[in-house]
Amino acid sequence: MAEELHPAGPGKTRVPRSALLAVGIAVAAALVWWALHRSREALWNDQAITARFVELSVARGQTDVHLVLRYELTNRTGQKYRMQKPTYGELMRRTPDGSMKEVDSVEWDQGTPVPPHGTAVEQLDVAMDPLQYDIDLDELKNHDKLVDFEKRRLQEMRGLVFLDYMRRYRIELPRGWQ
Repeated sequence: MAEELHPAGPGKTRVPRSALLAVGIAVAAALVWWALHRSREALWNDQAITARFVELSVARGQTDVHLVLRYELTNRTGQKYRMQKPTYGELMRRTPDGSMKEVDSVEWDQGTPVPPHGTAVEQLDVAMDPLQYDIDLDELKNHDKLVDFEKRRLQEMRGLVFLDYMRRYRIELPRGWQ
């Protein structure tokens, strides 16, 4: 008697290539969906770095007014933290209607380290051009007008938030200037 040849080997059945291809496509599609879904819904950590308002000062520059806000940052992580440079982080302000807008002209020291489980003071220097508010800089030589300008600008800020895009940290900077 002649032996029968089993292409898949003895005791094995052959799986059609189309079924393997379909399973491979389904697995690949599931992985792509999972990766996109996960990255889209990655949550912002608003507890890693917390802030407390320390001080506000106002200074008249040659062509603008500077609101200098100081915050004590507390690092609740086990790694040293530095506020990202503007390419990887941005300061947002809450508006009266509840939306958020980028603070256009702000500077901060990206070199200030906040030690693990420690604190450090960070200074945010917000430059404002009085001409955007139909006020001449010379008018702000008068102390009362400068104070009024400061109060109006601060009323427009319902709070500040720093978004660190690299670490996905959201740092709430509370209003302490009320």
